[in-house]
Amino acid sequence: ISDSFRRRLRKVLTPAPGRFLHMGNEDLIRPLGCSTLSVTLGSNRYVVVFTVLSNCVADVILGSDFLSSTDAVIDCGERQLHLNTSDTDESADCDPVVLRTTADICISPLTAVAVTLEPESSFQGDYGLVEPRLTTFVQKGLLLPYSTVAVIASQINLYVTNASAQPLILPRGAGIATIRTFDHDSLAILAQDTCHLHSQPIPQTQCSTKHTTLMIDSCLTTNQRKALSSLLEAYSDLFDFNRSTLPQTSVVHHQNETGNASPLKSRPYRISPAKRKMIRDNVTDMLKNNVIQPSSSPWSSPVVLVKKKDGSWRFCVDYRRLNKVTKKDVYPLPRIDDMLDALQGSSLFSSVDLRSGYWQIPVANAEKPKTAFVTPDGLFQFNVMPFGLCNAPATFERMMDSVLRGLTWNICLCYLDDVIVFSSTFEDHLHRLQQVMDCFRSANLQLNSKKCTFGAREILILGHLVSSEGIRPDPTKVQAVSDFPNPRTTRDIRAFLGLCTYFRKFIPRFSDLAAPLNELLRNNTTFQWGPSQAKAFLSLKRALISVPILGHFVPGADTEIRTDASGHGIGAVLAQNVNSHPRVIAYASRTLTKCERNYSITERKCLALIWAISKFRPYLYGTHFRIVTDHHALCWLASLKNPSGRLGRWSLKIQDYDFSVVFKSGKRHLDADALSRCPLPTDISHHAPSDHDSSIALLDTVDIAAAQASDQNIRPLIQCSMGLPGSLTRHTQQRARLFTLRDGVLYRRNYEPHGRPWLLVVPRTLQKDIIQAHHDDPTAGHLGFAKTYFRVRSNYIWNGMYSTINKYIRTCHQCQLHKTRTTQSSGPLHSITPPHRPFQTIGIDFLGPFPSSTNNNRWIIVAVDYLTRHAETACVPTATAQEVATFFLHNILLRHGAPQVIISDRGTPFIAKLLDDLLRLANTTHKLTSAYHPQTNGLTERLNRTLSEMMSMYV
Repeated sequence: ISDSFRRRLRKVLTPAPGRFLHMGNEDLIRPLGCSTLSVTLGSNRYVVVFTVLSNCVADVILGSDFLSSTDAVIDCGERQLHLNTSDTDESADCDPVVLRTTADICISPLTAVAVTLEPESSFQGDYGLVEPRLTTFVQKGLLLPYSTVAVIASQINLYVTNASAQPLILPRGAGIATIRTFDHDSLAILAQDTCHLHSQPIPQTQCSTKHTTLMIDSCLTTNQRKALSSLLEAYSDLFDFNRSTLPQTSVVHHQNETGNASPLKSRPYRISPAKRKMIRDNVTDMLKNNVIQPSSSPWSSPVVLVKKKDGSWRFCVDYRRLNKVTKKDVYPLPRIDDMLDALQGSSLFSSVDLRSGYWQIPVANAEKPKTAFVTPDGLFQFNVMPFGLCNAPATFERMMDSVLRGLTWNICLCYLDDVIVFSSTFEDHLHRLQQVMDCFRSANLQLNSKKCTFGAREILILGHLVSSEGIRPDPTKVQAVSDFPNPRTTRDIRAFLGLCTYFRKFIPRFSDLAAPLNELLRNNTTFQWGPSQAKAFLSLKRALISVPILGHFVPGADTEIRTDASGHGIGAVLAQNVNSHPRVIAYASRTLTKCERNYSITERKCLALIWAISKFRPYLYGTHFRIVTDHHALCWLASLKNPSGRLGRWSLKIQDYDFSVVFKSGKRHLDADALSRCPLPTDISHHAPSDHDSSIALLDTVDIAAAQASDQNIRPLIQCSMGLPGSLTRHTQQRARLFTLRDGVLYRRNYEPHGRPWLLVVPRTLQKDIIQAHHDDPTAGHLGFAKTYFRVRSNYIWNGMYSTINKYIRTCHQCQLHKTRTTQSSGPLHSITPPHRPFQTIGIDFLGPFPSSTNNNRWIIVAVDYLTRHAETACVPTATAQEVATFFLHNILLRHGAPQVIISDRGTPFIAKLLDDLLRLANTTHKLTSAYHPQTNGLTERLNRTLSEMMSMYV
C-alpha cells in the first residue's frame, strides 16, 4: 500500500522485516515499514500485512503471498478473480413484527425527530430490517426510510420526518413500521441509520457500516468488531459524516480579558493578488459557516498566510500584540509523563479526536470585538474561538475537563482535543466508550471520524507509541531525527537537540552523548564542527533508532534505581522486576555545571543519587526501593550520625524516603557506570565481528573466543572480566575495567575519536590474518603504513600493533617489487599559482595502454583538481581527441563547471583543434607542459603512478 493511503486510515507503521524489495525492473526499493489492514472481498474478510511504500502506482496491491494463501485463480478470459472460499447466505425470512411508539410525540412541520419504538411481540436478534407501514405514512404525510437498525434493550431509535406544513401527533402505541430479522453477514452489505433521541431538524448525514468499519482497528475479532460497530452506530450523530457545519457547545465561552488596555489596531499587510484571493475565499467560507461575522470593532489584527508542509496555505491571524496585553489563563495542561503512566495495565485503546475543536467553543459576546481581524476587503470578528490566542489552549482544556469530569485519569485521558480511552478487557472498553460518548453528546460536541481509532492494541499518543508491552517513540519522529542533516549553525544544533530531548528518557547516557554538541551552545564559543561533535551527532541518531521499549511503572513491584557519575555528567536508570522479568522504566541524565565538576568523586556520586530520587519522586515516594551504586561511601549516607556539610544536607533531603543502598561493583554496573567512561553509542553486539569484515570472514565467535583463551596475555583479562580469581597486578586489574566480554569474546573500549566504540582484542595467532586483510586484499590496494594502520586501529587492538604493522609493510614483497622511491632532488621550479576555488585549475592526462577489458577499454583518462585534489577518471577504448572532448564535457564542464585553467602535456589528443575549440567556448585557458618534462603536470602524474601501482597488483 502507499504511505498516503496508510496515513488516511491512521494505521500504525511497524518496521519491515527486510531491507529492500526487488521490483519487476530489477530496481531495489527500501520499504517504509509494514501495516496490518483488514480486507473485505464480497462477504469474506481477511487480515493482511501490507508493505508500505512511499510511492505506489495504486493505493492497494494484493501480492502473490495473499493470492497464494487464498488459493486464488485468475481467469484472464472472464477477467475475474476466484478465491477458494465459499460465500454462503444463511439469512432467512421471518414474519415481520410491528413497531409501536412508546410515548406521545409531537413533530413540528418540516422537522425530523428521533422516535423510540418497541416491537409488538418478542423479537429475536440484534439487528433488524425496518419497513414503514405505507398506508399510515401516506395518510399522515410522514416519512420513514427503509433501514437496518440495532436492537438495544428491546428498543429501536429511528428518525421520523414530518414533510407536511402542519404539526402532527403520533399517539403512544401507534404502529408505524415493521421489523424483520436477518443475519450478521448481511449487515456488512446493507446501509443503516441508527437514530437518537434528539428533537431537532434532521442533520444531512448518513451513517453506514462502512463508515464505522474504517474507524475500527483490524486487530479485533469479528464478533468484537460487530459489537463495537453497533456501539458507534448508536452514536453516529456525534461524527462528521457528510456534515459541513459545526455545532457550538454551551459548556464554556472563551474570555479574553485585557484589563484597562486600550484597543489595538493594525493595518492589513501588503500581499500579492494571488494571496489576496486566498484570503477572500477563506473569509467567504467562514462567513457562510457562521464562524465569523462583519465587525465594527475598535480592535484589529492583521492576517497572514503560513505555508503548510504539503505546499498549501493556512489562514492565520497575527494576535501577537493582543496576546501581550491579555491576562494569562494559568489553567494547567496535563503532564505527558503522568498520562503515559496512567496507561499501565491497559491493552485496548481508542483515540477520539474533535473536529475543529476550537471552532466548537463560542466566544463571549463582550469578547468578540477583540478577535477582530482586518483584510483588504474589510473588518471581521470571530463568533467561535480562533487559533492564535494565548489563552485558547487553557480554555479548551478547561472545557474538556468539564465535559469529562469524573472520567479523566480513571477511564480516559485528555490532552486538548486528543482523548484516549483505555481498558484491559473488551467488555470494559465498550462500557467506557459509551460513557465518553454520552459526555460528548451532552456537551453537543462533534467528532472527526477520519482521526478516530477504536479498539487498537497499540496507539499513538503525543509522540509515543503505547501498547501493553510498554512505550516507544513514534517511528515518524525517529525518522525525522535520523534524516536530520549535519548541523551548520548553533541554531541547527538546538533544533536537533530539541528533537532528541523529547525522547531522552529512552536514551541511556543521553547527557554524555550530547555533551560535545552542548559545548558549542555555550556563550562566546566559536562554532567549530569537529570529530567529537560528528561522533556525538551520529551516536544520538543511532541511539534513538535502536531505542528500547520502556515498561509501564507497576505500583508495588520490586523497584530499584541505578545511579552513577562521570567527570561531566550524572545519570540514572529506573527499573522494576515484574513477574521475575526485569524491565527498564526510564533513563535520565544531565550534564554537570561548572561548579559541580569540581566536586570530589564521592560528592558527584552522591549528587547523582539525590538528583535521581528527585527526578523519579512520583514513582518512589511512599514505597520501598533499592539504590544500586558502585561507590561504597554512599552505603552509609542515610545513617550519618552528625550530618554536616554538603553530604549532610543531601542526607537530610532523602530522609522521607524508604530505601536501602546496595553496592555493586563497576563491572556489574555497566548501564549506569557507562557515564564515567566514554559513551557506548549502541549495544556491543552491533559492532561485533560480522561477515562484512573480510579479516575474519572465515572465523566465527567460537573460533575467536578459543584463540583469545589460548593467548597467555589475553587469558588473565578474560578471567578478570568474568570475575574469576587471578594473580593480576593492581595496574592490570585497573586496566581490566576497560574490557568487557560479549558472547565469550573480549573487547576493549575505544577512546579514539574514530573507529568503533569497542575494539576486538586480537590474539597473536590472528594478527597476521587481519593485517593481510587490510593491506593485501584487493579492496585495500597495498596502501602505505599510515592508511593501513588507521584501518586496522579503527576496528581492532593488540599490544605492539604499531611495530607489527610497520614491519609487515616494510617486508611486503609486492610493495618492494612495484613501488619506487622519489628521492631525486628538484631543480629551480616555477610553482603553479594556487587556485582560489575548486576546479579553477585542473590537470589532465592519459594512463595506459592496458590489456583490453571486456568492454575493449585500454586507456584511462585522469583529471585532478589542483585545490581539492579531487580526481575524475574514465575508461576509454582509444586515446583520441574525441574521447578527451567527451570526457571534458560530461565529467568536468557539466559536473563541476568550466575551469579557468587546464594543464596537459603536448600529446596529439590534447593539441587537436576539436579540444581547442571546446576550451575556447568554455573560456578556459589551455597550458601545455614543457616538452619531455612531465613534472610540470606533477599532480596528475603522481595520481597516475598511484593508480598504476594499485593496478599492477592485479593486472
